[in-house]
Amino acid sequence: MMDQVTSRLAHRGDVSGAAATAIRALRLSPESADRARRLAMAAYYSVKAGETRTGLRLLDDARQADPEFAGSLGDAVAAAFLLLLVGEGHVSTAHQLLVDALRTYPTPYNLHDQVVTEAVHLLARVCWLGGNAEMWHSYMDIVFTILTTGFQ
Repeated sequence: MMDQVTSRLAHRGDVSGAAATAIRALRLSPESADRARRLAMAAYYSVKAGETRTGLRLLDDARQADPEFAGSLGDAVAAAFLLLLVGEGHVSTAHQLLVDALRTYPTPYNLHDQVVTEAVHLLARVCWLGGNAEMWHSYMDIVFTILTTGFQ
């Protein structure tokens, strides 16, 4: 329920409210995987709200909350977004993080999972920023995989 509220706030443009709601939700999460996922969500929205220092801290907290979170799709989305905003434009690193995480995501892709849609959209933006045909080839391969392996 709290994840849906977070998503609705973000879609309305209230990314600060989305980050705050994700932080409230994580306090109610007994499972480390849920805590890590919500911390990463809060990090992502914090960065979108211009609170990069908070975003960096929350992403670090997510990685500590659940060691298996590092390298996950949620981790890649938050880290790639942070790299683009505060990492002096490391477009190729952000691209590789997203491509690796999307390629290891279990199929069929769950397109109702907000992290999956954010990852694909962010990858498209990264490819556009990179202006590199090879980046777009990776993007098209992933989209083709999503379409051919099916999605939920």
